[in-house]
Amino acid sequence: MTDAAMTSRLGFRSGDIAVVTGAASGIGRASAELLAAEGLAVVCWDIDGDRLDAVAAGIRTWGGVAHAITCDVSNADAVSSAWDRMRGLGDARYLVNNAGPPSSSGLSVAEGLVAAAASMSNVGDAWLAHSDACEAMTVTSSIAGTWAAGGTADWYPMSKAAIAAYGRQVAAQHGGRPRANIVQPGLVATPRMTDFVSSDAGRALVAHNPLGRAGRADEIAAAIAFLLSPMASYINGATLVVDGGSVI
Repeated sequence: MTDAAMTSRLGFRSGDIAVVTGAASGIGRASAELLAAEGLAVVCWDIDGDRLDAVAAGIRTWGGVAHAITCDVSNADAVSSAWDRMRGLGDARYLVNNAGPPSSSGLSVAEGLVAAAASMSNVGDAWLAHSDACEAMTVTSSIAGTWAAGGTADWYPMSKAAIAAYGRQVAAQHGGRPRANIVQPGLVATPRMTDFVSSDAGRALVAHNPLGRAGRADEIAAAIAFLLSPMASYINGATLVVDGGSVI
């Protein structure tokens, strides 16, 4: 592909493929929509097939390229099958490794580490095995993986710390192909967080934030898109906190 094909503001080549996990809602959906708007062909993964199909169809209505693959990323066989289905679409150059259970899930520590952290390594390692064009990956962690997160079950901060460690491990092991970076959002007003944001605890977090509000999914997606893009070609193994300053 020639330089003339580089139409994105961030330097993405039009038609290159990005896989986004957890794309049926929230940060994943916002990431899929933004990357499609940047000219990438987006393959949306999620366990919720109906909502996923609606997201992909919505992208196509304004001329974007999107495909939907229903997949439970916590199931290693399902992940392998999803990558096999990708073969007909071409090699995925970019991966938004984002899907994971909500903090409200009633999981034990062992269950949470498998569902949230091991699933990310399953997806990422299978991508490396299936694609010959791996360029960049982001993993979605949380500020809870670095700073104390009172009020959540133990599995949640433990898994978020493990996810960040996995991202750094990939960054160090592969000589920059792919680059791997970690995004750590703070409180984000996504559909799964609606009840918490309106709770007393959620309002207290918002009041503590220097910006005086929760984040939006598209703001996290913008950070993800930048870290994936050629504009961030010398950023590898970095952790980008996107929280409005709440941990200051």
